[in-house]
Amino acid sequence: MITGNGGNNVSWNKYAPGTYTITGVNGSCEVLMSGSAIISNYVQSTNPTGINPTSNPMCLGAGTTLTVSGGSLGTSASWKWYTASCGGTLVNTGNSYAVNPSSTTTYWVRAEGLCNTTTCASITITVLIPPVITQQPQNVTICDGASTSFSVSASGAISYQWQNLIGGTWSNISGATSTTYSISNTTGMNGSGFRCVVTGSCSFTTTSNPAYITFSYLYPYTVHSAANTICPGDANEITLDGSSSNTSIMYTCYLNESALSPPVHGLDHRSLLEIIMLLEHILSKL
Repeated sequence: MITGNGGNNVSWNKYAPGTYTITGVNGSCEVLMSGSAIISNYVQSTNPTGINPTSNPMCLGAGTTLTVSGGSLGTSASWKWYTASCGGTLVNTGNSYAVNPSSTTTYWVRAEGLCNTTTCASITITVLIPPVITQQPQNVTICDGASTSFSVSASGAISYQWQNLIGGTWSNISGATSTTYSISNTTGMNGSGFRCVVTGSCSFTTTSNPAYITFSYLYPYTVHSAANTICPGDANEITLDGSSSNTSIMYTCYLNESALSPPVHGLDHRSLLEIIMLLEHILSKL
């Protein structure tokens, strides 16, 4: 009971929620005052304890749903979801949030209401992406029948499968399941193409660029001498014809089956002069 000394106003401090009425007493008379006072206390939110995902890590494109774990909402409060940081970029309001990020992303959630804002709970969703090829197989130029190999490197790789091009169709090569595919004998394989299919998480695949075998053909020269008999110190011109014009080919001259140095390139005018000058030098020493 709350008592007063009369007057029109009676005041007191009271914090418990509920409905309050006042009765006035004067001697033996008790009069119920009209009206009532209803006190409702606001409630604070409590901190969330975590975030539950339907899947984490998740495959690219599959999506996942995040749900607040623990904590409670106070008066007029709601769960707020953020990226970038706690309180950073607001992306959703509610108990759950369906997300489908294209890369690994961190999310934060907290309660915001009339009485308070809680601390955040956070989770990092890891996104599994297809393998990324960091080193492509390279074309090779070799002699017919020589051995060769092709290699590939990739991040996020679980397995490898090499293929070759047959009749316009890429077909798996049995047993070729490592980062390098080696061929011991390439006879008849001029123009053959090879590539590697790399498999990663979520059965994602990435296919390398194709690489091809090219044979380097060298047809023999016909060697001509301007003179068959010369005196010591005399110059003689040696000419060659009938071979490839591929200037990347190195040629070595032999004198009585002994190699002369240095070797020379191709068949351009400068190379022939080198041969002539070299022979002049050798013959002058005889």
